[in-house]
Amino acid sequence: MLQYVCDSSPEVRQAAAYGLGVMAQYGGDNYRPFCTEALPLLVRVIQSVDSKTKENVNATENCISAVGKIMKFKPDCVNVEEVLPHWLSWLPLHEDKEEAVQTFSYLCDLIESNHPIVLGPNNTNLPKIFSIIAEGEMHEAIKHEDPCAKRLANVVRQVQTSGGLWTECIAHLSPEHQAAIQELLNSA
Repeated sequence: MLQYVCDSSPEVRQAAAYGLGVMAQYGGDNYRPFCTEALPLLVRVIQSVDSKTKENVNATENCISAVGKIMKFKPDCVNVEEVLPHWLSWLPLHEDKEEAVQTFSYLCDLIESNHPIVLGPNNTNLPKIFSIIAEGEMHEAIKHEDPCAKRLANVVRQVQTSGGLWTECIAHLSPEHQAAIQELLNSA
């Protein structure tokens, strides 16, 4: 998997990245060194110039998901504080629906635990998080009946009760993003 995550074929990269994510999630302690070794390879694929083209996007999204799974399930293998801001900048996923749910679920875990890097000082990252949630909703990355959609809606509702923070978050969104947030609230 380490060898093929940087393969020239997008399908091979996608399969290898998926396998690395599964390894992080379900592999035992024997897999820890491989998770550490995998991270720079996954990042190389994600940051490649053509990573978001139609032919490459699914492989890239599997790499982003694998990075998230390494941080979630094998956090001692990476510097989570260093990697997390990059991971957030790569969101949302919307082409690979299964990986999108995994990624949004981890994002919810981080938000619900008030992770300081995710929220930012004085919650300064919340407008960006709202944008990520809105993009996911616009691309139908998560079905409304999925428990993750309800968790995302609850995150939005919690901010909604805070007055000024809600106003600031909404002010940063385009009308399309605002409508997507409203759709999520109405349906989840």
